[in-house]
Amino acid sequence: MDNSGIRKKNQLLIIGKYKSRDQQLPDDLMLEDSNLARVICLYTYARYSGQQYFEQIADTVLEQTLSQRSENEPLESTRFDLYKLGCGLIYLLRNGFVAGDENLILSEFDDKVQHQYLTERKETSYGKRNEHPGTVTPKLCAS
Repeated sequence: MDNSGIRKKNQLLIIGKYKSRDQQLPDDLMLEDSNLARVICLYTYARYSGQQYFEQIADTVLEQTLSQRSENEPLESTRFDLYKLGCGLIYLLRNGFVAGDENLILSEFDDKVQHQYLTERKETSYGKRNEHPGTVTPKLCAS
């Protein structure tokens, strides 16, 4: 088992040990993002222990994780990361760790992905960005 597998197993054990009765266990997809998995562990333990210190750390790590998503990264490299992050945020919302409108959050993610796709498509069509090996790049204008 590699380090990421060990990390995921340990985080799942922590969450399972300290989760509240109505809290769902996160799936493997959410635990693949080490920062998101850390956030879930911290919120879970904060709720269990009643210590706001852990909740504050979770808030900080979550903010950093959200701000790390760069608009300049090619969509192919961020699409799956955005999906995992969206699932993780829905998990946090549904388990009462963060407050917000689930539909609004999903709408904002959809807008971000659509903006990135259209920007990348336009730049590729005009030759400003090199194509990534193995990706299909749609053309705006037929030759």
